[in-house]
Amino acid sequence: MAGANQPQPCLMVLLSEEARDQLEAGGDRAELEQELAQQLDAVNAECEAHEKLAFVVVVKEPWTMENGMLTPTMKIKRNVIEDFYTQKMDDWFGQKKKVVWEF
Repeated sequence: MAGANQPQPCLMVLLSEEARDQLEAGGDRAELEQELAQQLDAVNAECEAHEKLAFVVVVKEPWTMENGMLTPTMKIKRNVIEDFYTQKMDDWFGQKKKVVWEF
């Protein structure tokens, strides 16, 4: 989750390699978007108002040790990730969509 200094948190997801390959080969992005939106609704149905997620962001690049997003023990570096995406947050919140695609 991300969204520090925003009205609500958001969820950032990286698609599996298989899903990314299917999309690149012409797979149905709209269908995947609909599935993600349904999952967001299901999660939010279980949350209190202040816990609800504003949207899901489908991130473009995997988080790896090489790009500094993961530690050598494969833990996420939350501060690095938040710093990396901070400049995009206002735009993403402004889109008012359930699913935002970074790419």
